[in-house]
Amino acid sequence: MTETQRVKKVINWLVFMEYAENERELAEKLGYTKSSFSQIVNGKVPLSERFVQKLLIPVLHAAP
Repeated sequence: MTETQRVKKVINWLVFMEYAENERELAEKLGYTKSSFSQIVNGKVPLSERFVQKLLIPVLHAAP
């Protein structure tokens, strides 16, 4: 599984867990525009450590 595939799984999980209603809302909550978020998620822009850290914050808070 690639990094991009892992990121997509986390995003889908966050939407499933109702942290955000959709990817657009998740992007906004993480401080990204939908466009820049989409470019990162689709591998058009390199995945940064900062993006991964921001994505993990809600995951860590949702963990039992």
